[in-house]
Amino acid sequence: MRRDLLHILLVIFTSSLILLPLLGIAAAMGLPEYILKPIVLVILGVLSISLIAAGILSVPDLFARLRERRFLNAALDGRVATIESLLRKGVSPNASDSGRVTALVKASMRGHVLVVKALLKARANVNIAAKDGGTPLHGAVLGVWTERSSRETACTIVDSLLASGADPNMQMAGSETALGLAAGLGLSEVVASLLRAGANPNSGAPLVGAPLIAALSNNHETVVEMLIQAGADPNAVVRESAPRPGTLSGTYAEQLKGTTGFTLKDFKGFTPLMFASVNGNANVVTRLIQAGADVNRHTADNMTALMAAAQGGYSSCVRLLLAAGADKAIQHSGSGLTAREIALRSGHSECERMLVA
Repeated sequence: MRRDLLHILLVIFTSSLILLPLLGIAAAMGLPEYILKPIVLVILGVLSISLIAAGILSVPDLFARLRERRFLNAALDGRVATIESLLRKGVSPNASDSGRVTALVKASMRGHVLVVKALLKARANVNIAAKDGGTPLHGAVLGVWTERSSRETACTIVDSLLASGADPNMQMAGSETALGLAAGLGLSEVVASLLRAGANPNSGAPLVGAPLIAALSNNHETVVEMLIQAGADPNAVVRESAPRPGTLSGTYAEQLKGTTGFTLKDFKGFTPLMFASVNGNANVVTRLIQAGADVNRHTADNMTALMAAAQGGYSSCVRLLLAAGADKAIQHSGSGLTAREIALRSGHSECERMLVA
């Protein structure tokens, strides 16, 4: 073992004496990409030949790795004929790159339905996770977010993966589930498929929150209703202190700071009812109250749903919250303001009158 290691190190050292100066000269000359690529290929070729000559890498192994690389590129590009050809030549349907991202994940993320079906026919493992925890299901949903795939295509791929045994509750490194991602993007068809397959409506990442919060943070009313019917917790909270990218957090924070003296750095501690109140969505506020949402739940600095509705001037939401027992006397700990004072400072006279003790 020790002798083999020394042999490998000797080969790499010897090859580097030849290759590094060549690469350094090319970089210093500022050569264009179409020239640098052949140089890199030459470097890899020399290193491969050195390893073969040293008996460390066999010719069959080298060709197998080249076929796998071609296989993964074909999955990424949607070349189904190449995929099928390489599968017949013995390439594993579970081949993956250095990040453990399989061909099935790549094809799912790019929306290549035919490649996905070819891999599933070859019995590719639908639950192999990459180093970041991402599975083909995650890839299918994220393809819509990256605009590599369409809603319809994502739904088709998700249905195919679920039919082949994909686990709808697997989580990425940040605890993101496919359901949480789909809810945040408003992919109602995908959400429906995942829920039918047994996805947990209350499992989600600390930052994004449970799927219900992910849907509400982007005001996807249809998905909200689907999740509530599936048993989503109406009192779930955002658990981590960080702003949620892609939501109205920045705009809302500036509004609070500029008109009421609030400083809202993030949405930590926010509940579904708070998001619905921020959005001024009276229908969702009503539905959440019916589902058992606590109207007086507050963040660590005493921010409540009533304050959010008052600040936005959403009189219909204020009325609903008051009728459900919202406490008008709670003061925001950072500013000392009540919901009425927030409405007054924000210039929302109708809400202010409703909040008079």
